[in-house]
Amino acid sequence: NSQYLAKTFRRVNAYVRPDWVVYLGDIFDEGLSANDQEFQRYFERFNKIFTYKNQGQHSIVIPGDNDVGGECYGDKQPILRERFQNYFGRIIALYHQNDVQFLKVRFRRN
Repeated sequence: NSQYLAKTFRRVNAYVRPDWVVYLGDIFDEGLSANDQEFQRYFERFNKIFTYKNQGQHSIVIPGDNDVGGECYGDKQPILRERFQNYFGRIIALYHQNDVQFLKVRFRRN
């Protein structure tokens, strides 16, 4: 129930008062099979559940395999990755320099 999730999130958020909230993938169970209209509805539901009263808070939303493919569906599907970025913004990029991997993260202000 989304009302219960929203209420629980508000309580935990008010108690902990974090500066950052990180969503670690698989934001939508149906992300791979959702058409654009369904995806928009899921995104609006996500934003209704995870709202912030503290404007100083930041969030990072990392896409998972249920959002953009990758586990059972081969490589990440570019069209799904692009759709996810259109809604949540480009938030991560992995690049290599010498023998070191860097994860570049952008955040969105709520």
